[in-house]
Amino acid sequence: MHVFLELWNPKPTWHSLSAADRQSLMGRLGQATTPIAQAGGIEVLGWGKADSKVDHSEGHQYFAVWRSPTREALDQMREVILKGGWYDYFDQVNVVGELRTPDAVIAEHFAM
Repeated sequence: MHVFLELWNPKPTWHSLSAADRQSLMGRLGQATTPIAQAGGIEVLGWGKADSKVDHSEGHQYFAVWRSPTREALDQMREVILKGGWYDYFDQVNVVGELRTPDAVIAEHFAM
C-alpha cells in the first residue's frame, strides 16, 4: 500500500482568481483526477486544514491524504495534477511512499 501526502498554501495567483475561475479550475481538476483515481484504486482518505499551533508545525495551511495499492497509480495522479495547473496556484510539498511497519522503518534507522 502506498500513500500520497500533499501539503499546500494558496499562492497570490489563487487569490487573484475570480470565484468563477476558481470553481472552473477545481472542476477541471476533479474531472481529470476522478477517472485516474478510480482506475488505479486510489482512495481519498481526506483533506483538511492544518493546525498551525501543533509543535514543529511545518507551515503549510492545507493537506490531503491519498491511499493506493500501487506507486504507479499515484504517479499518474500526480502527473494529472501537474498538467492540470494546480502548482500554478498552490505552493505544495509532496510526500509519496510505501506504508510499512514501524519495526521495519526503525530497523533502517538502527542500520544507519
